[in-house]
Amino acid sequence: GVLSILSYATSRLATPEIVPSSSDEWVLAQARNLQMALYQHSLDEGMEAKVRAVVLNLITRKRGYLKLRFDPNASLNGDVVSDVVDPSDIIIDRFARFASNPNKIYHRIRCTLDELCSRFPDKQNDLYSLFGIKKGVYTQLSRYCTYYETWFSYIDSDGKPREGLASFVNDPGQLILDKGPNPNWLYTGNDKKDKRTNVLFAPPKPF
Repeated sequence: GVLSILSYATSRLATPEIVPSSSDEWVLAQARNLQMALYQHSLDEGMEAKVRAVVLNLITRKRGYLKLRFDPNASLNGDVVSDVVDPSDIIIDRFARFASNPNKIYHRIRCTLDELCSRFPDKQNDLYSLFGIKKGVYTQLSRYCTYYETWFSYIDSDGKPREGLASFVNDPGQLILDKGPNPNWLYTGNDKKDKRTNVLFAPPKPF
């Protein structure tokens, strides 16, 4: 039964549709080109396999997640990529309502201490102290650890709703690795310009 549902639900990638703003031939051509480019991007990303994995999680584990992130090493200038996330690594605010923006989404991430230090170089000394690392040799830095990302909504000092990201370690001790505004957004210093520059009204949580 699971395989039948999976095959039916993921037999073909959804094709993006770009609606041209006029009947001008140049505009029609640009809409077709953008539509093909978006579909090719999905193919290059391997979205078919990723969607199958997420739908399988949805069927068997009642929830499935994709996470969008910017990868500076993808393509020549970096690109937005998608990752399949283990549902057990996601914690959603228990007060979240249906079809609403949750106040908090926690993502538990596992990596080596070496990777963690490279992601947060300013916290390397604190991490060494927290995990009892003296020399920083391979045998010490190759051990796996867990840290959390918290994507959260908050109200700033002007009373305006904002989106932020905080990263922290909770075991063996507590350490704040980083905190600040949602990084998946182009900030201009002006709310109206932000909305025009980013198309959206606010930076969304990337799940």
